[in-house]
Amino acid sequence: MPLLTAAVPFSRAEQRLLTGWSAPPSWDSATGRESEPPGRGRFLVKVGGRPGIPLAVKLTEAERAINDTNKRWAAQSRVGRRAHEEATILEEVNA
Repeated sequence: MPLLTAAVPFSRAEQRLLTGWSAPPSWDSATGRESEPPGRGRFLVKVGGRPGIPLAVKLTEAERAINDTNKRWAAQSRVGRRAHEEATILEEVNA
């Protein structure tokens, strides 16, 4: 955070917000999967010395499939492989 605030001034509240977004995803025992990381799709727009404006980008399902940069990793990891297999089965059922 010191390197970031040296480039752009951030308030303590903004620093806490950004730090919270960097936390790893938690495990959802109800679904048996990792939950979405808290910082995914989150941005803080800063203009000059004004307070930052937090934004959250939500992808549609079509965009999510196109922009999935983890497909290869998910198919190779143990947890990801299971999720990938479930997604494939759902696609086949819905087709």
